[in-house]
Amino acid sequence: MSETLDFPEIDAPVRTEIAAAAANALDLSKINLTDVALAQFGKWREKSAEARKTLAGVQHDLSTQTKIDDAKSLRHRLINTPLAEARKVSKALKSKLNTVSAEVGAELTAIESDYADVALLITPQIEARELQLAEEKAERDRLAAERAAGFQLKIDAIRACAGRCQGISSERINNGIAHVEAIAVDAESFAEFAEEAANVKRITLAAMLNLRDLAKAREDEAARLEAQRAENARIAAEQAKVAEELAEQKRALDAQAAALAAQQKAIDDAKAEEAAKLLRQQEAEAAERAEEEAMRVRDEEARAKREAALSAPQPAPQPVAEFVGSEESDASCKTCNDHGLVGSAAQMDAVDCPDCAPAPVAAPVVRAIHPAAAALRNEAPTLTLGAMKDRLGFALTADFLADLGFEATPVKAARLYREGQFGDICAALVQHIESVRAEVALAA
Repeated sequence: MSETLDFPEIDAPVRTEIAAAAANALDLSKINLTDVALAQFGKWREKSAEARKTLAGVQHDLSTQTKIDDAKSLRHRLINTPLAEARKVSKALKSKLNTVSAEVGAELTAIESDYADVALLITPQIEARELQLAEEKAERDRLAAERAAGFQLKIDAIRACAGRCQGISSERINNGIAHVEAIAVDAESFAEFAEEAANVKRITLAAMLNLRDLAKAREDEAARLEAQRAENARIAAEQAKVAEELAEQKRALDAQAAALAAQQKAIDDAKAEEAAKLLRQQEAEAAERAEEEAMRVRDEEARAKREAALSAPQPAPQPVAEFVGSEESDASCKTCNDHGLVGSAAQMDAVDCPDCAPAPVAAPVVRAIHPAAAALRNEAPTLTLGAMKDRLGFALTADFLADLGFEATPVKAARLYREGQFGDICAALVQHIESVRAEVALAA
């Protein structure tokens, strides 16, 4: 079988045949390309038979890995190498000789099948031995792992002693320290793990000693606190007894103080009642004086206005219509008569009388009003709330005056009243104050 598959050499026999057949007019039917292609596989049957003969009935020594490798090498030389060469030739031939690819493929299949049969003479032995060696190695590894795990369990048991010292008494920790110190960590007990065991033992003892010291300090502190607690309890009991005695004394004093306070309250209530009665009497007298003074001032202002109006030159009197209600309402309305509202400036500026308003009006009565009274009514509003505050000494609001019956004339932001209304406003204020005083007196 060609080593390099140099196709010019493969084709050489063909060319030779063609050259030899040139004299015969190049009779191509005499050239069999399949035979030429299959000839490139060489004498593989003889080689396969030789390999079969070499391997048949032989029980190979596979006791060591080296001998296994030798067996593999023999298999490679007798089977794998010629098989690889056949595949290489097949691939090259199929790409060069498409017309004979079926025959080449069939030949390769036959070669593979034949060598597969030959391989059965050695491969099962190799695979069985390799499986046996793998199982033996796995068993050795398992035993080694179990052995190491056993030593690790013993080492972990030493290490866990420190963890079991958490939250226990110093006396129990001392017992644990004695137990750990007695553990032998030599090569006889731990084999190759002796050094690790010794290190774990040293670290564990150090941790246990530290935990013992902490536990002892904690126990000493707890004993001190318990003694302090007992002392504090004794002192607290004594203090509670003293506090109870003081509380009893305080309750007695509080009872005495409450009795005295009740007596004093009765006296204070009597004095307060007497003072309130005297104050109400003084307020009533002051209100009466204020009413008399207000009426006097109002009468004087009204008289001054009439005199001023009468003293001024006047045109001939003209009748001015004034609606004063029906004759029946003038005669029967005691409210209007009592307050002097009929024909007065106050009636002209006030709201309807509550006694007269509901009554039906049969016909308006026209009276003749003196020009001076008409002039007072028709005068321009110039009196401001600020001016009334300066005169009275306290402030009034437009809403309050509206409640009393005096509507303001708005001029921009100001609220203005007629000067002739001031006397009526004062009279209405006096009446309002007297009404409030009477209500308070009745309530008291």
